[in-house]
Amino acid sequence: MARSLRDILNEGEQGKVGNANQFSYMGSMQALAPRHTGQAVVTSSVIVLPNNAKAVRVIEAFGVTGTVTGQFTPVPQGVPATTQVSTNPAGDIVFAAADAVTLAEVTYLIAEGQIITDLVQVVSSNATLLGNRAGRILIAASVLTGVAPGAVTPAARSAAAAATTTAKLSLSGLIVNFNAAQVVTGTASVTYVAVPSVGSALTSLGLNLDAQTQNW
Repeated sequence: MARSLRDILNEGEQGKVGNANQFSYMGSMQALAPRHTGQAVVTSSVIVLPNNAKAVRVIEAFGVTGTVTGQFTPVPQGVPATTQVSTNPAGDIVFAAADAVTLAEVTYLIAEGQIITDLVQVVSSNATLLGNRAGRILIAASVLTGVAPGAVTPAARSAAAAATTTAKLSLSGLIVNFNAAQVVTGTASVTYVAVPSVGSALTSLGLNLDAQTQNW
């Protein structure tokens, strides 16, 4: 009888758990637990996180050293005001420049999704991600051939056109938009966190536990 991976794991039978762990990407699933940075160095108001542990939301933050210290108030992605902490479009943790935080302890939620780097063709300053995938966080982008080759800064996902020296995901997440001052027609490299279950991206890990069944 076919049973879900959730049921197989809950059963805990030794001969099946190993395969169930593999099919459910258990290591990746456990890595999605809320993460604490420890005492992390803050450089130019930013804690740069590993690509496989980018943040979608800060839960709690404490400034250890800086002009402003103590508890900071988490706010949604954007430019934080003084005594606030947020995430930037690249999924890193950011404090207000005026607070000059240099060491902080932060607990945050990790963005689920595969980390993918695509070499894409740019047409009319837009590049479609490969595999019908969508991006939820644009980690990095670099124009390889175009008007002004070089790295550009990830900007917030929106319907607006990318400003000079930036690139951004469209509302659908399927397209990376560049500024015409950098590239109109050419090639680019983009690294992003893929939206689970869209196109060829892996299914959301939680959904996979119930959607995938095995006759074990």
